[in-house]
Amino acid sequence: MTNVRNILTIVALSALGLTLFVALAKNAMKSNKRKQTCDKICGMLVFIAAVLLAVAQFMEDSKTESFHEEKPHGSGDKKEVLILSAMSFCGYCKKINANKDDIKKALKNHGIDLKYVSDTENKAEFEKLQKKYKVKGFPASIVLQNGKEMGRVAGYMPTQQFVEKAVAQLN
Repeated sequence: MTNVRNILTIVALSALGLTLFVALAKNAMKSNKRKQTCDKICGMLVFIAAVLLAVAQFMEDSKTESFHEEKPHGSGDKKEVLILSAMSFCGYCKKINANKDDIKKALKNHGIDLKYVSDTENKAEFEKLQKKYKVKGFPASIVLQNGKEMGRVAGYMPTQQFVEKAVAQLN
């Protein structure tokens, strides 16, 4: 969608540029009939440009950089748990990191995807998501459905207990 919006904007700006060119060319013409034709062309070009800019402005941008806002391939609801783990200083984060594969399998049995982001593996994404979800304590687990936050699971706990709390927030 972003590319379509960009193309519409470029075409609209090109139409405005062409309008300016025709308006300047009109001054060099001697015939009043040609000048009136130029006025009509300029009016149409301005109208087209305005419509294209309006369409580009109001188009919904469905693709974003956030992983959880993508539409799932298949069933319907996209359910996921995002774990932010500050492994550079947090002992409980290191424990959840050691169990992340078990957590992922257990969540998958309930149709829930796991997204695990740590400050040592992907600092930029970690900081971006930390700010977006206003996370202060770690490990932080955010339960999402179709990109909307449904709840949180605070701190570290054994895999089964963690999964039960996450699943309960999606039901």
